[in-house]
Amino acid sequence: MLALAGAWAIFWGASNSGSMKNPARVRPVIQHGTLLGYVELKPLEYKHDLWNLDVYFEPLGKNLGLVRDHHLRWWQIVDRNGWDGYPRMDLQRGTHLPGSPGDDDDPAYYTRDEKLGLGGYFSPEEIFADNKYWLRDAPQPEDGVSFEAWLVWQGDHEIERLVGFEWGLDAREDKVWRVRDPKFINKSRYDFPQILERSGFGSQWQDLTESKTAKNK
Repeated sequence: MLALAGAWAIFWGASNSGSMKNPARVRPVIQHGTLLGYVELKPLEYKHDLWNLDVYFEPLGKNLGLVRDHHLRWWQIVDRNGWDGYPRMDLQRGTHLPGSPGDDDDPAYYTRDEKLGLGGYFSPEEIFADNKYWLRDAPQPEDGVSFEAWLVWQGDHEIERLVGFEWGLDAREDKVWRVRDPKFINKSRYDFPQILERSGFGSQWQDLTESKTAKNK
């Protein structure tokens, strides 16, 4: 707990000194009391006829090795009211419903091939631009869509949620009438193991977040 408090003190001290951006837009990523870096939220931007999400995790010292060493992944859950098979894990490729786990059996947002530049919608230059780990998306509005996104530690069928936010588009007949910019959340609306099973990733997953939070109380 002392280490956790110390990490938060570093964050708030930097914020108050003016070296950090608005705390409502920046949140520290802390794992086991260790500060790994920061997630920064940005408003959605209208580009190429779509509303685009560009959010990033910036590791301390811009050391992208922290992403690998701490097994950090971006995860998203997508929901569309009235659509069969939702909510479900949101992946970049191979998301044919129902119950398809994508092309690499990994619930993380980006596939291994995308991160290595072996094919996919995003290239490593986009995912890791400026020594940051980006979450990028540009959904079709259709009848509206909402997302819950998390930077997680991902183990072998285990996760721990570190920093989360929600965002989305309200639309009618493919026309967006309200944009919901990213906003930090402290608790998920979803049962992650249940969503994972529904999305085709099996029933063996465990979300360690709540149990670890309870131990720290």
